[in-house]
Amino acid sequence: MKVAKVKAAFLYNFSKFVHWPDGAFAADDSPVVIGIFGEDPFRDVLDNAVKGKTIGRRPFTIIRTSADARDWRSVVRTCHILYVADTESSRIGPLLESLANIPVLLVGEGEPFARSWGSIGFALEEGRVVLHINRRAAENAGLKLGADLLGIARLVDPEAGARRNGK
Repeated sequence: MKVAKVKAAFLYNFSKFVHWPDGAFAADDSPVVIGIFGEDPFRDVLDNAVKGKTIGRRPFTIIRTSADARDWRSVVRTCHILYVADTESSRIGPLLESLANIPVLLVGEGEPFARSWGSIGFALEEGRVVLHINRRAAENAGLKLGADLLGIARLVDPEAGARRNGK
């Protein structure tokens, strides 16, 4: 449960260090939508992590869906941050097609997730949650990642090896 709390806190905090392009939000007070695609490893932990919190004037909304849901494509397109559960790894192709040209921070598990298609991959190393960031994937989604976030992560390049950055 502790790891789930840490990852939920990261999902919330990513919203502080990511800049979405103009038009990503309908209004100045539109919510930041965090989506869970597939099996939810957080359950109420994520809901509790964002309950009553805002980024500027933006509250948070949590949505959950899977590729088994009839409307999953339209649901994931409303997200600003989308956590992709390992249970959906075989469906990553259709998911990526659905998110083409949509500014969504794609988060999943492990360095291979970040290296292959996501912006951020969580990994557990020596009891700590470590972030692997594919800056190019984020930029291709139209997102700008803040220096504070990049400084605590391991940057990965799909064409090269992982390298340590920051602390």
